[in-house]
Amino acid sequence: MTQRKNKAVLMLLLKVFSVILMIGLLTSCGYNKNFSDPDHEIHKNIVKIHSAVVPETWQTQSRESHISSLSWNDFADLKLTYLIKKAFQDNLTLRGARLRLKNAHINLEQAKTGQRPSLSLGSFGANLSYADTGISRESYSLGATSSYQVDLWGRIENSISQPEIALENEEISLIASKITIAQSITTLYFNIRAQDKLIRLQEEQIHIQEKLRDLSRVRLSAGVITSINVDQIDVSIQSLKSNLEIQIANRFSLERSLSIILGQSPQTFKLLPRDFIMTPIPRLKPYLPAETLRQRPDLRIAENSLRSADISIDTAKKAWLPNLSLNGSANFRSITLSDLLTGKAFSSQIAAAFSALIYDNGNRKRALRRSQIAKEQSLINYQRVVLSVLSEVENALTSQEENIRQIEIQALQEQAQERVTKATKIQYEGGVASAFDLIREQGNELNVQRNKIRNWQAGMRISANMLVVLGVSPELQSLKNKSLTN
Repeated sequence: MTQRKNKAVLMLLLKVFSVILMIGLLTSCGYNKNFSDPDHEIHKNIVKIHSAVVPETWQTQSRESHISSLSWNDFADLKLTYLIKKAFQDNLTLRGARLRLKNAHINLEQAKTGQRPSLSLGSFGANLSYADTGISRESYSLGATSSYQVDLWGRIENSISQPEIALENEEISLIASKITIAQSITTLYFNIRAQDKLIRLQEEQIHIQEKLRDLSRVRLSAGVITSINVDQIDVSIQSLKSNLEIQIANRFSLERSLSIILGQSPQTFKLLPRDFIMTPIPRLKPYLPAETLRQRPDLRIAENSLRSADISIDTAKKAWLPNLSLNGSANFRSITLSDLLTGKAFSSQIAAAFSALIYDNGNRKRALRRSQIAKEQSLINYQRVVLSVLSEVENALTSQEENIRQIEIQALQEQAQERVTKATKIQYEGGVASAFDLIREQGNELNVQRNKIRNWQAGMRISANMLVVLGVSPELQSLKNKSLTN
C-alpha cells in the first residue's frame, strides 16, 4: 500500500513538472516571436541616423560612382614605409594593445565555458573511533559529479556575445593605434625632410647676405653708402645664423620624437639627411560616399556599443524566463577500502532542475530599464560620433582645398620671381643693374623656395590627417570607396 502511494505521488510530481516545462517552452516560443532581431534594430537605427545627418550627395555618390584606391603607400617613400613597419613591431603602445587583445581572447574563451558541462571529481576517507566503546569505523568514497545549464532562451549565448564584442573592440583599438602611429611617423618624417632642405636654404641665404655685405663694404669705401647700411646687413646675417641654430635644434627635436614612436633610444637613432625630393601630394576628391566613413575605428566601436546595448536588453527580458539544468553523479561508497571499487558500492543519480524566479522586488524591471537607457545613450553617442566624423572630414577637405590654392598661388609667385631674377641677371650682364640688385633677387628667390617647401610640408601633413579622418588602416593595400587626384 505504501509503495502504491509513493508511486502515485511520484507520477503526480512528474506530471506537474511536465506541465511547467511545457508552459516554459510555450512562453519561450511566444517570447522569441515577439522579440525583434538585435542586428535588424541596429541597422534600422544606423540608417535613420545616417539619413538625418549625412549629406545626400555622399549617400548617392556611393551608389553612382566608381572610386579608386587610397592608402598610406601613396606617399611613395620606401624609407617612410620601412619606418612605419618597424614601429608596428617595436612601438610600446602597440605592445600594450596586443597584450589587451590577448587578454580579450582569454576572456572570450572563459565565457564560452558556460556552454559546456562541468565535471568534478572527489574522494573521501575517514577513520572514526568511539572512546566509550573502543569501536572504530572506516568510511571511504570516490565520486564524480557533472552539471549542465541548458540554454533554452539564449542567455548563455548573450553572455558570450559581450566578450566577443569586447574582443572586436580591442582589435579595432589596435587598428586605431596603428593609424595614429602611421600619421605621427608620416608627419614627423616629412617634417624632418623639409627641415633638412630649409636648413640648406638658410645656409644659402646666409651666404648670399655675406656676399651682399662684402659688396656693401666696397660701396662704403667708395662713399656711396654709410656704415649704418653695412651694420644693418651684419645684424641680418646674425639673425639668420640664430634662426639656423633654431632650425637645427628643431630638427634634432623631431628626430627624437620619431625615435620614441619607433621604440628606440634617441641616443642611438639617426635619420641621416638626404637629397630633398618633392614627391607628389596625395589628394582626395571632395565627394565622399557615406560608406567610406563606416570603416573609422570610433564609428565601428560606437556601432558595437549599440550591439552590446541590444544584447543587454535581450538578456534583461529573458530574466523572467525559467532555468533548466541537468545534474548527474556517480559514487563509490564503502566502509572498507577493499570493497570501494566493487559493484555493490556503486551508486548513480541523474536529475533535472527546472526553476523560475517569481518575485524579486522589481530588480528585473529596473535592470531592463537601465538597459533601455543605456541603449538610448548609445544611440546618442553614435549620432555624436557621426556628426564629429562629418565635421572632421569637412575640416580636412577645407584644409586640403586651402593648401591647393596656396600651392597654386605660390607657383605663380615662383614663376614671377624667376622672371624677375632672370631679367635682373640680364641687366647685370649688360651693366644696367648692379651686383647688389642681382644678389637681392637671388635672396628673394630663396624665400620663394622656402615657402614652396612649407606648402608641400603642410600638404603632406593634411593628406596624412585625411587618411586618419577616413580610418584607413596602414596595413591595407587597397581600399574601396576612395579616390585620389594627383
